[in-house]
Amino acid sequence: MTSTPRTREVLPSRIRALVWMECRLAVRSRFQRAVVVATIVVPLLLALSERGGRSDQQREGVLAVLAADAPPIDAYWFMLTDVSVLFVAVVGLLVGYDTFITERERGTAILRRTVPVTRGEVFASMLAVRLATVGVSLCLGALLGAGLVGATNGAHLFATMMATAALAALVTVVVGAGCWLSVLSRTRRQALAAVCLSIGAVVFGTPVLLESAPSLVFLHPFYAFTVLASSPFETVTPILETAAGASVTGEGYVVSVGLAGAVLGGWLLVTLFAAYVQFQRREWDA
Repeated sequence: MTSTPRTREVLPSRIRALVWMECRLAVRSRFQRAVVVATIVVPLLLALSERGGRSDQQREGVLAVLAADAPPIDAYWFMLTDVSVLFVAVVGLLVGYDTFITERERGTAILRRTVPVTRGEVFASMLAVRLATVGVSLCLGALLGAGLVGATNGAHLFATMMATAALAALVTVVVGAGCWLSVLSRTRRQALAAVCLSIGAVVFGTPVLLESAPSLVFLHPFYAFTVLASSPFETVTPILETAAGASVTGEGYVVSVGLAGAVLGGWLLVTLFAAYVQFQRREWDA
């Protein structure tokens, strides 16, 4: 009698069970539902505001500049990039910060020791659901908004996909940072205080960095995202100007697209690795 070889599962059943449990908890959360709605609606509102045609004036945002007579698709991504400085920072950190805090408050963290799963699997399932809550819904809203303003030809679609990929990377960085703060904190109050300080650092620290130390601005994840998101659009330029391979000029500091991609990728790896390592070290019931 020959035995039938077992087919190896692409995703182990225990991981699917963890992800499914996290999804059910997210669906029950009013805050998570509100995040999904907000991350889809905000890009659509921005798209509606830019459907009126070309703007005859130059506009300057926090990290980018929109040239005069820019097409609606460029103006839309300029607005979305500008709003992301505050919106992604607030939403991403708030979604990430309660990752482990909520587990301890519900008492489910200590119960996980009785389940045959590793900490890495627990961490991956919680992170995946939170990234889906913010990243997938925000990218979906961004794509729908781009279609609303008229991204119909191949060039517009390619530029939109490139900018959306940069947006997804930024969301991963911010949610990963929120998860790290959640694991570091012992109480919800500590985690929320850390999140508020982080949001303040992004909102108020970014303009200060641009004014006082422009040579270091290339290390800022939001500026790196701005370089990547604006590069496919001819009329959108980072506020310190970007040019591949250029050096410091009298007008400002120039960050190439390759360097911006390396910086944002570095932030992504560092935040996720730091959160994972701290999660591995933390006591389940601490």
